[in-house]
Amino acid sequence: MTADQQTVERLAEVAELGAHELLARLRDLSVTEGAFCAFDGDGTLWSGDVSDDVFEAACQRNWLLPEAHTALVQMAESFGLATDGSASKLAFRLFSAHRAAIIPELPSYEMMTWCYAGRSPDELRQLAAEVLAPEHFAARRHPSFGPILDELRRSELALWLVTASPGPIVEVAAAQWGFAPTQIVSSQAAVVAGKLSAELARPCPYREAKPRLLREQAGTGPCLACFGDSAFDFELLREAQLPVAVSPKPELIRLLPKLPNAVVLKTR
Repeated sequence: MTADQQTVERLAEVAELGAHELLARLRDLSVTEGAFCAFDGDGTLWSGDVSDDVFEAACQRNWLLPEAHTALVQMAESFGLATDGSASKLAFRLFSAHRAAIIPELPSYEMMTWCYAGRSPDELRQLAAEVLAPEHFAARRHPSFGPILDELRRSELALWLVTASPGPIVEVAAAQWGFAPTQIVSSQAAVVAGKLSAELARPCPYREAKPRLLREQAGTGPCLACFGDSAFDFELLREAQLPVAVSPKPELIRLLPKLPNAVVLKTR
């Protein structure tokens, strides 16, 4: 049996639910004080990766500043890459090396957070607003989440978005699903004198850091449901009474049998 056949068989073993069926499952769960639900962003609430979108636009516009250059050179040297060029060219070289599996995910995601050094958070939000304009981005939002988010908000459950994307960028995308910045756990560059710096303010929410950083914000109440699309969300999904895979990637499909009560949300 091929790996693809095994993936299809494992997916067939997991219940696939529409939005209203999923809400019925959630209603059956016991809601106690401090209960909450958590969502991944990229690939889950919307298709694609908003951090990639904004980063590529920034590099194409030569928008990155010299304040990031030294840190980008150091990173390029550490992975044996050429160090010539502007900050934007260096950053894109590192990004391309990540896509070629030369640079692991975590340092790449971290770079895509601190590479905006010298810009203010508001400048980055403005760039994200241009790239992720509602008239274009709306088609990428998974419509199944409309009724789910509406009902969860009516029930007054706390809702959280947990993502490795940079805060100012994901705030723009998440606002289109009604999330406030105070409901988002994201990757954050340190801010010095009103400008982003080439250092992180806290660990990037990645793999096992996702549930840990979420708990720091959400507290110790029960996690009723978590939604994610990739193996990077496995530790987050494991927190939930109801783990929900959304358009799951093959790596997550292979892990689903390790998640009791896991279901797949229909997104079409």
